[in-house]
Amino acid sequence: MRSYRSTLATLIVAGISATVGLQAQTVTTGAISGKVLDTAGNVPVAGATVRATSGQVTRTVVTNTDGSFVLSLLNGGTWSVQVTKPSYASAKQHVQVMVNSVVSTNFKIAKESAVTVEVVASSSTLDTSTTTTGNTYSLGTIADLPVGNSLSNIAMLTPGVSASGFTSSYGYGLDIAIAGASGAENSFSVDGLTTNDMRYGGQGASVMTEFIDQVDIQTGGYKPEFSALGGVFNVTTKSGSNEFQGTAWTHIAPASMKTAPKGTLWYSETAATTVWDAGAWVGGPIIKDKLFYSVGLGYETTEVPSYGNNTGNEVGSESIPNVQYFSKFNYFINPDNQLTLSFFGNQKKDTRENAAATANALGGYGDENSGYTEKNTTSNFNIIWDSALASNMNISVKAGRFNLGNKLTPADNSSRVYDYTTYFGTALSGVPYVTGGGGSVNDDETNVSNQFSADLSWFLGNHALKFGFSYQDSEYKVDETYAGGSSWYLYPAEYGGTGWAARAYQRVYWNHSKAKANFMGIYAQDGWQVTNGLNLYYGFRMEQQEQKAGSDGHTFMKFDFLDYIQPRLGFTWDLEGNGKSKLSGNFGIYYEKIPQRMAARTYGNEYYHRFRYYDYTYDTTTHTVTPTSPASQDVDYSTGWSNDPIADDLKLPKRTEILLGFDRQVTEHTTVGIHAKYRKLTDIIEDSVLTDAEGGTLDTSDTVGQAIIWNPKKGKVSWTNTSGDKVTVDNTLIPEGYNEYKSLDVTYTWKTDDSMVSASYTWSRNYGTYEGLISPSNGQADGNITASFDYYPYVGTGLLPTDHTHSFKIFGTHKFHFRSGDTLTVGANFLAQSGVPYSWKDDGSTSSPALPDVGLYGNSTFKDGKMGNMGRTPWVKQMDVSAQYELPLSGKIAIMPMVEVFNLFNARVATQVEEEAADQNGVLYTGGRWGSATGYQARRYFRFGMKVKF
Repeated sequence: MRSYRSTLATLIVAGISATVGLQAQTVTTGAISGKVLDTAGNVPVAGATVRATSGQVTRTVVTNTDGSFVLSLLNGGTWSVQVTKPSYASAKQHVQVMVNSVVSTNFKIAKESAVTVEVVASSSTLDTSTTTTGNTYSLGTIADLPVGNSLSNIAMLTPGVSASGFTSSYGYGLDIAIAGASGAENSFSVDGLTTNDMRYGGQGASVMTEFIDQVDIQTGGYKPEFSALGGVFNVTTKSGSNEFQGTAWTHIAPASMKTAPKGTLWYSETAATTVWDAGAWVGGPIIKDKLFYSVGLGYETTEVPSYGNNTGNEVGSESIPNVQYFSKFNYFINPDNQLTLSFFGNQKKDTRENAAATANALGGYGDENSGYTEKNTTSNFNIIWDSALASNMNISVKAGRFNLGNKLTPADNSSRVYDYTTYFGTALSGVPYVTGGGGSVNDDETNVSNQFSADLSWFLGNHALKFGFSYQDSEYKVDETYAGGSSWYLYPAEYGGTGWAARAYQRVYWNHSKAKANFMGIYAQDGWQVTNGLNLYYGFRMEQQEQKAGSDGHTFMKFDFLDYIQPRLGFTWDLEGNGKSKLSGNFGIYYEKIPQRMAARTYGNEYYHRFRYYDYTYDTTTHTVTPTSPASQDVDYSTGWSNDPIADDLKLPKRTEILLGFDRQVTEHTTVGIHAKYRKLTDIIEDSVLTDAEGGTLDTSDTVGQAIIWNPKKGKVSWTNTSGDKVTVDNTLIPEGYNEYKSLDVTYTWKTDDSMVSASYTWSRNYGTYEGLISPSNGQADGNITASFDYYPYVGTGLLPTDHTHSFKIFGTHKFHFRSGDTLTVGANFLAQSGVPYSWKDDGSTSSPALPDVGLYGNSTFKDGKMGNMGRTPWVKQMDVSAQYELPLSGKIAIMPMVEVFNLFNARVATQVEEEAADQNGVLYTGGRWGSATGYQARRYFRFGMKVKF
């Protein structure tokens, strides 16, 4: 057998000789490339000096024999680029550098002149050196558009990005779906530091838009240095420069100017909130041309007033203050070596008053004490070294540490009681009267990630080689229980059918677990400029990950480098050879980065039992349930779903992607494009109990219905059960877990110095059996162990919850300049998008033929095994607008009042509906509950603000 070292060397050599991407940028820097030509005959000018100057530093290169040049490792922002050569006139232009992009800029210079020629750069340019799809948004664009203080709002501007349908509070970013992937499948980084919440997979850290310089959102065609089943988000924060500058701001979105909440008999929105924020940022030199600082402090608070829910019961008021801090230091050892330190984080506290009330998520009925305090903290430190080691070699080294924690403490620690006896037989059938304490007690105060990465770029003739290594380890400690030790469910005698006695269920749950993981990646890529306009990209990425759990930190799952090689193949072809057209294509494979909830719940220390009592008393004053006889049943949910056996041939979930696109710069200001995308996710990981058609377990030695971790599919599967016996099933009843996304984007961009319009239309289809790592249909965020594949009748096939057939997006800005020097900037954002499909789920009794409710979930079987076939929610149509007036005062000081209006016309259609047609006992709801709204388009609101710029 070849040694690991020799195999790796072979792959790297193959990567050099057959590699991927003419890109001289990193996730935190950009590049400028181009050619210098003689105006007489367009002859290349070799040996010309190209000097780029920013507010921090000057970088210099000399053109090659073909007149070409590359200026790499440039911080984002405006650079002044000047070309000089003895006996030639100099030429200059200003170039806006975007992170993770290469700006193409050509110069023509004439002989025998002392005049500097100012070249006007094109307002609309193409990056002809990349196959990656998506957009990069600069500080100016973000500030001029109505996006508020939300990364999600910025993301939604991009073609192929939509709301995921997941609205629970498991961290940031889970509401963003990209190209058919769920919100837990994206990759997030801030200043090169990975900031994913490794518990659930979403964005673990938020950054106020006032601290952001650029947001790079990639939706496909990733180079080998990136990998994600969904999209890639790279946020770059502001840097200081030689010029001292700063801003101070405040905004308010008052509740008094928001429209009233909507609701149904079973669901109601919360009361209108008041959101207020304030902050300041300053940046400047510590040592001119050498050391720069950028620091900021922000405060935001959300106030929810006390209000009556849809039964008139009071819901307590809520206060959510959040303090956010940010600092960044850039040190230029010399113009070719930069050291960057970044530190940011937040302290957030959510306090709900302990009013005698019930949370809306519980149906809106009862007098449960819903008060609680939740604390969320993040702290993030990152250090980056960027260096031009030689004229044709760059290196970028990053190291960092990311911390996230949250703690939820209910104000009332008594047991919660769901009393179905009070309203049974009325129009509220199936809706419990909720009393008692506050529910869950969570203490997830440790979620730590340490990271290191290194990327080397090497330019050899017509080849741009790039190699990299990354490492990340993560630790997650969880402490979860029910308030009061358990939750109670009380049912009347007639509930569920004739002959059923009155009964009480007691659910007891706790989990005290620790999970660890480590991830490593190695990649090699090459961009080969075959001809003046044709570039080929080829390379690979290898990944290894290991999942550990338990007090002993034992490894329960590991995937090795050589089993998960991700090929990347692509091309760009400038058909006219002038940088104004691009035909591009790309093939890539990406693998899942497994979140840690599976380790904490399935391989940790979870206890979850349900006890049934037929004799009990209930004290309505103290909300105490007292059994008067022993439990008649003990259903053990933890044994059957803990320390699950793992299938012998388990594979990592894999996304295969094919892209084809064409972009054309039609005029100096206008670019159009069309892009086709195909994505298929296969080899999904889920937990399932394998049974026969009647529900009998196929593992004859198993008496508890033990689940296995596997790649769901029909056919043969084998594993070793908890007794140590080998089990083989020749033909499972569970269909393959997959989803398939197809889309076609048409884009239009028009840019001038004062105006910008971007429009896109996307046709897409998202079909399959698997919603993704998180499940919008049932609100589950525990990736790889959702209920979707627990038993064979619970798997549906059809249109998925993130399917939007049509999506129109238009956004733009315009600046009005007045003779006095004042400036008015207006912005608008319009979305028209078809609704999402929905399903019918019950206990299987309405299917034809009837399907058995094998797991006794009551409401998890898709009718006739079909998903998304019962209709769609209405189209969403929304217009957001903004206006900002800049009034210069003395010196550099200016005041800037602004207003944003979101959902200008107050469109309030249902965005989600109730898909469960029965309760957990399989009893069909009456009175029109199925198909009723469970979510609405956000109400119209105004946001007013004032900024001082100095």
